[in-house]
Amino acid sequence: MKYPNPKEICFHSWRHFFCSRMLDVIPDKRVVMALSGHKTTAMLDHYGKHLEQEKTLAIAKEAIKEVFKNESTNEAVEIKNFKMVVNM
Repeated sequence: MKYPNPKEICFHSWRHFFCSRMLDVIPDKRVVMALSGHKTTAMLDHYGKHLEQEKTLAIAKEAIKEVFKNESTNEAVEIKNFKMVVNM
């Protein structure tokens, strides 16, 4: 975990880190809610928002490679500087 000043890490920062990583490996939000002590999924969804964006970006990159592959050689195209724009 990268943090500008590790001495300033508080309980909330660790809780956010824990929830984010757990949501990445545990598909059932109810389990993560029980482990983290959240009473509703609303706050838990806040922790997982960036993970969903990362997963979406990874899936999009793979799809673009497949869609735009070189048909004569069946080789995937190289994707550089691909960014996802999120409108909220």
